[in-house]
Amino acid sequence: MMDKEFFEIANRLGACRLLHGTENKEELMRLLLTPQGTEFCTKNNFPSMEQLREFRGKKAESMGIYIETDVKLTNPVKVFLAGSKAILHFDTIGRYNVILMHGAEAEIHASNYAVVFVKNAGGKVITHKDHTARVL
Repeated sequence: MMDKEFFEIANRLGACRLLHGTENKEELMRLLLTPQGTEFCTKNNFPSMEQLREFRGKKAESMGIYIETDVKLTNPVKVFLAGSKAILHFDTIGRYNVILMHGAEAEIHASNYAVVFVKNAGGKVITHKDHTARVL
């Protein structure tokens, strides 16, 4: 379970509808990737980079969460980047989500009718796309 301070800060910021205070790291990571969790976190710049470091590792990466790491990915359905540098290729028809926080950088290559939604909260995005792809 995460420390009490984490939940206190989240509740002060208005996350009471999202959190019960008993979530473990894996449950919190999953919540981070939901539309409501993403909206809350990017709007409130929460969790801090220090708190996000608690999530760092193979489990987080298997869920699409990359914290302070360099990564190259092809067609990730949803990817959350915090303090990371990523080269992302989207080359199949589909809807994809990229979330950037805490100075993350993403170079997005989109083609072949891919639609990439970017939620940028303090990051840097460079896009390369063909005439069929959309980066929103």
